Amino acid sequence: FSLIGLVALAGWPVVTPLSFLRDILLCGLLSPVMVAVLRRAPLPALLAALCWYFLVPEGVVFLRPVIPLFFMVGLALAIHGLPRRPGSGFWWAVLAGWVLVPAAIVALRLRPEMGHEMGQEVEQVLHALRLAARVVGALSVLWLAQLLARRPLGRILARAEPYIVLFFCAHTLAFSLFWMLWEPAFGGYYGPAYPLFFATAPVLALLLTIPAATIAGRIAPGPLALLNGGRRLRMEEG
Repeated sequence: FSLIGLVALAGWPVVTPLSFLRDILLCGLLSPVMVAVLRRAPLPALLAALCWYFLVPEGVVFLRPVIPLFFMVGLALAIHGLPRRPGSGFWWAVLAGWVLVPAAIVALRLRPEMGHEMGQEVEQVLHALRLAARVVGALSVLWLAQLLARRPLGRILARAEPYIVLFFCAHTLAFSLFWMLWEPAFGGYYGPAYPLFFATAPVLALLLTIPAATIAGRIAPGPLALLNGGRRLRMEEG
């Protein structure tokens, strides 16, 4: 155990599930360069990130190449925006993705002969399909957030917005804590109560994040605001 192992300066961290925090920090440090490139050439930049995801092994600069890919997708959408009309071609493509991507994954899983015909390439195809499913899901959530932002419910949900970055960074620790309490009492992943854990754990994690962040904001408001993208919590301002 060492500081280098803890913060993953030279490899995977001691706590492996927290590897995404190391990559998020690196993305934050590189964000000025990413923003500059995405302003001038968004499509080539995103294609380069996609190529990095498929061609560069894990552990080369980024522990998980999917992190910078989605980080850059988020930056690109923040800079250039999303189509607002649900009937636009962009959103028809997302809707088609909801149908075609799961259908392809299920077909490969339920029809082993298709996988045998493809040989070793089947895992690469599944890898690409899982990435496509993530992209479709992320775009759908962003579109839903965009719709809610213009409605009364959106104003209510916006109260939690200053905590979202902190929630994202803490959710793995919170889920692990809840799981250690849940599993002995209600069973593991295949237990009948697992869907309840899956549905309630994010809510409980957010409820844990809010008081923890509030306490941290009163003790060290400057460092917390730096970690939170410059945002100060509402309770600090009061």
